[in-house]
Amino acid sequence: EGWGQFDALGAQSLIHRVDPTRPVDHASGWFDQGGDLYSRHRYVLALRPPRRHEHRPFSLSEFGGLNLAVAGHRWESGLPFGYRFLDDEAALARALEDLWRNQLIPLLDSGLTACTYTQVSDVEGEDNGLMTYDRRVTKVDTALMARLNAELQDAFHRLHPLSPR
Repeated sequence: EGWGQFDALGAQSLIHRVDPTRPVDHASGWFDQGGDLYSRHRYVLALRPPRRHEHRPFSLSEFGGLNLAVAGHRWESGLPFGYRFLDDEAALARALEDLWRNQLIPLLDSGLTACTYTQVSDVEGEDNGLMTYDRRVTKVDTALMARLNAELQDAFHRLHPLSPR
């Protein structure tokens, strides 16, 4: 990310010399310098397609950040951090369904090739994971996540029928 970002293109160049077959997300959503991917991070605000004349693969390298703090399973007792605060698991489920179906999947038509939800579990000071910091509570039904990801994959393969599953 952008915190103390160094010569990202130089690092990408080194990685390409070691393995020229793999694309590199040189800046992971921050301070794009023209690397292999058009990589964006997007929270709270509506997900957006890439610029009109972008020629690189579009990666939504972080999105979501929906906050559901679970008492007794947080890293610390301070104020929770997240990008959108929800009251319970049902609200989180509805928000995830809306995010996937009304924003993420439609981005496939604009060239979305990869995406990473932020984040699998809560981390220090952030309560926006799908599981709690101690990994004892899964905040969202795993069957729902499987269905949403299957919908995303099916939509991708309708647009790109020759891509491997």
